[in-house]
Amino acid sequence: MPKFEFRKINDPNVKFDYRTRTYERTIMVPKIVKAPLWDADNNRLSLEELQNIGLEILYTPDPSQEELDYDMYTQMYANNPQLATRIEEYKGYLDQLSVPVTANSTQIDAAIQANETLSDTEKLELAQRISTCFHDILVNVQALGIMMTDFEIWANMEKFVYYLPSNNPPEPERTQSVVLTPELEQQLKEQGIL
Repeated sequence: MPKFEFRKINDPNVKFDYRTRTYERTIMVPKIVKAPLWDADNNRLSLEELQNIGLEILYTPDPSQEELDYDMYTQMYANNPQLATRIEEYKGYLDQLSVPVTANSTQIDAAIQANETLSDTEKLELAQRISTCFHDILVNVQALGIMMTDFEIWANMEKFVYYLPSNNPPEPERTQSVVLTPELEQQLKEQGIL
């Protein structure tokens, strides 16, 4: 008559009667535990201790000013395309007068008055168009929920022009996250960042 029995795979010498109902064995039961990352004195585990429990620290520096500017101005133009039209119009007026976009109102007025190709009426009209265009820029920015003053618009006009969609500004290299090393950790501590 055929015979059946249980046999342990890793130890072929251990055999059990086929009718055995249970088998005692040792198993590793995963259990979720809360591993403390900080002690009572508010000191974090060392990088080595963190590595031993399968963790590492990612450090992401603050974005560069170039990244912040790129994001802010490209978003403004994306959310209000009329703003780009106003900036281009304003720049066109100043180019016509051969003054930089950073020119203040006194410099713009002087350039208008020095333009001998315009009559007095045309000078007044041009001054009014430039003033209205600048005000329209302010209104377009504020329509985006960004509360900038006249001075802030003027002080940032170079950036408004630089980031015009028609200028196809290059996207800056993005700040990357890095794994914290002992050397970087020490450097950040010395700088007061960590």
